[in-house]
Amino acid sequence: MSVPIHMGKTEIGTMFLLSMVFLAAVLAVLGVVYSDNWAKGGVGVAVIIAILLYWSITKEGKSLTP
Repeated sequence: MSVPIHMGKTEIGTMFLLSMVFLAAVLAVLGVVYSDNWAKGGVGVAVIIAILLYWSITKEGKSLTP
């Protein structure tokens, strides 16, 4: 029997935020290892998206923890 999981905007935003932070970390490692400017640029973009997501989640007045 499967239990439906109720996903609100905050939960989806938090999961997306964590994936952006993970992506930034992976790109940072690749940028250092391969000295790739595309990876370093991707880190900046991922961090900016993560900051904007965090701001939009906290602006709703809801905390990240349920």
